[in-house]
Amino acid sequence: MIDGSGIDLSVTSLDTHGTNSAIESTSTQSANPPKVLLPRHGAVKPGIYKPHGSESNPGSSTTRLSGLGILLDQSGTDHTNVNSTAALSAPQSRLQQLVPDLTPTPEPVYELQSAPEQQKSAQQQVQPSYLKRKHAKDADLIHEDIAKFYKTFTDLNDKFFIIDKIGEGTFSCVYKAVDLNSDCYDNEWDYTGNEAMRKKLRLAKPDTKSQRNPNLVAIKRVFVTSSPTRIANELTILSRLFGHVNVAPLITAMRCQDQVLIILPYFSHVDFRQIYHLPQEMKPYFKQLFRALAFIHDKGIIHRDVKPQNFLYDVSRQHGVLVDFGLAEYAPRSHSCVCSNGVGRQRELDTIRPQGGYPKNDTRPGRRSNRAGTRGFRAPEVLFKCPDQGTKIDIWSAGVMLLCYLTHTFPFFNSTTDVDALLEIASILGRRKMEACGLLHGVVFETNLTTLPTRSYPWLSIVEWQLKAKCSPEQREAVEFMRRVLKPNPFERLTAHAAVNSSWLANVKLPFEET
Repeated sequence: MIDGSGIDLSVTSLDTHGTNSAIESTSTQSANPPKVLLPRHGAVKPGIYKPHGSESNPGSSTTRLSGLGILLDQSGTDHTNVNSTAALSAPQSRLQQLVPDLTPTPEPVYELQSAPEQQKSAQQQVQPSYLKRKHAKDADLIHEDIAKFYKTFTDLNDKFFIIDKIGEGTFSCVYKAVDLNSDCYDNEWDYTGNEAMRKKLRLAKPDTKSQRNPNLVAIKRVFVTSSPTRIANELTILSRLFGHVNVAPLITAMRCQDQVLIILPYFSHVDFRQIYHLPQEMKPYFKQLFRALAFIHDKGIIHRDVKPQNFLYDVSRQHGVLVDFGLAEYAPRSHSCVCSNGVGRQRELDTIRPQGGYPKNDTRPGRRSNRAGTRGFRAPEVLFKCPDQGTKIDIWSAGVMLLCYLTHTFPFFNSTTDVDALLEIASILGRRKMEACGLLHGVVFETNLTTLPTRSYPWLSIVEWQLKAKCSPEQREAVEFMRRVLKPNPFERLTAHAAVNSSWLANVKLPFEET
């Protein structure tokens, strides 16, 4: 998902001018605006559309409203007018005005380096042409997918120019696009929150022509197999997360029959496998990650899917953004697990010795809890199916990201099942800590594997063994910080605020911070 065109990170607003948007309305002085259930910024404050080449009429205006009640009407009524017949070429002149030099360049094909003739194999000789055919085939598939997208969502033609398909997951796919009407609105949703911060972010990178045209957006197309409750939950959470420089905000959303689109800012970024080879970027990277987590945790929101793919980092500007809140949820208020009694209760539980037995034909139902997340980044309490999972599961995931960064290994944990994931963690933390962790959540950790160590290995030894080299003083400091966020007991882990204010990150200066 590297921006091959060199276009800078942009934040824009979607223009919903016209009659085909699912979340727009035309209001007059005498008409009452529709009731909005999900305001875009916590309060109804829509942008005002001003037509080009004419003065705005004070008696009427076109506003964009983010109404979840309009998007997901319980009655099932489709509020979207899909009578648009605009051709794909209609916005081309407008596109040229916005981004005259935005010509998608083909992905470069890297030829193999020459080698002595006696070492060349037939496979090596045909690999470059194979790569060309593969890239051409991928490009054709993407173009075909974009054409189907335009045909399915007919209201998209005069609003966006789709450039590329940049990602696909279980519940959605993401497209990179140009917002053709972004300059028609006062983009108050801007993630930076204030003009001073916007100015500093612009100055953090040398000015380029593409930077002067901030019209790029990311269109998240939610698959029809997704639950309406899941979509509504994501939109509700995104509507609360605005005004922070390290959290991607919601611009707006659209619906056409069973198709739901979520419009977000596009952020240029670098692949994580390229970043972890840059030691100078480690502290800025993780300070911004924990800043983002502190912001959402203060609002009582758990991300649940913290991983490198969901933290987009631009090396040239030293700026990272937390994205993808599809699995996010509010922290539970129930306390049904024994771990909710805190550390004092744990001391009493530690005196209990598990017998190691269980009924042969146990008729009790299995334990149920939220296990959502990405394998390799889920905390022990998630794997033990604790029903009272809190914000500390995000801290564990961020600690695993730091482990990947320090060891230059991604992913570090790569199990396919929950049992294997527990054994991977136990191979480092040791049997005793995992038994105590399981007991904390009311379950028994039992295994007949004799190769599991009884005690834990030092994290410094794990990192040096993986790197096959001694750690520098800076790396040792990072390992000590990692040890504090990878505690199996969630009550002993650092909070996001404590991580930001720790000795490892407190003195890190970011380009956009006030001096």
